[in-house]
Amino acid sequence: MKLLLLLVLMAGCAPPKTGPSPTPVEDPSLTIQVGQETKIFTRSQLLARSDVETITVEDVAGYPDQTMVHRAIPMHKLLEGFDIAPDQTLAYDTLDGFSSSLKADAVLNSDPTKAMAYLAIEPPDKPWPNFGHGRYGAGPYYLVWLHPELSNVGREEWPFKLKAFTVRESVDKQFPALLPGKELAQDSPEWMGYRCFVKNCFPCHTLNGQGTAKMGPDLNLPHNPTEYFQPEMLRKLIRDPQSLRRWPQSKMTGFDEKILPDAELDQLLAYLAYMASSGRTD
Repeated sequence: MKLLLLLVLMAGCAPPKTGPSPTPVEDPSLTIQVGQETKIFTRSQLLARSDVETITVEDVAGYPDQTMVHRAIPMHKLLEGFDIAPDQTLAYDTLDGFSSSLKADAVLNSDPTKAMAYLAIEPPDKPWPNFGHGRYGAGPYYLVWLHPELSNVGREEWPFKLKAFTVRESVDKQFPALLPGKELAQDSPEWMGYRCFVKNCFPCHTLNGQGTAKMGPDLNLPHNPTEYFQPEMLRKLIRDPQSLRRWPQSKMTGFDEKILPDAELDQLLAYLAYMASSGRTD
């Protein structure tokens, strides 16, 4: 009894906490940085905006093949007032350490005849379902697309668990060691494969040490997968990783023909083979 009384008295004499209070988990923030300008939005601020819409999307990433209804803000309206050039990229960071980038002109599109990007906001009173073996969901913020098929938007261009966007130069300018040779035509398989690589592989892999991804190995250093996989085995790995080597902890998701058509897979492999023979930087 005396010990309990002593603990109560000590608690009452404890000095008050100093410094700013952290943003509560119940009201997570989203940071947008463009040059020297930074804005931070909380969920309650975003949900209170007049441009919030209710949209229905056919999900392909966080909740594949499911029809989802979201409260969301068109990205071109969220980014209104920022100085963003169409040829720049919108780099993103997520709560689980994932980072990559999207083309600014695609994200800023407001033409309904093309795919339109939206920032979906997880409702505080109705969290989105968990995935990843039940460990987490897509919240608090998820970039989704209406009619992605109109602009050939890929699955890897639906980032979830978002916490920040930063505007940067184009991938070509930031990471020149990714580029095929200038002697090749822009419509060559190698250049088309490079664009396929940026769209589908670059979110998880670096190449020649270029990029910010940390989830998968570098695809050209010290060796390129075209050098240590037979062609058909490499195709099998890309289509369904678990069909080639069983690894329950693997984070790689396969790319079926709906996500990566055979013609694009051929181009991707042409790019990787070119980089193995002509594009390696040590």
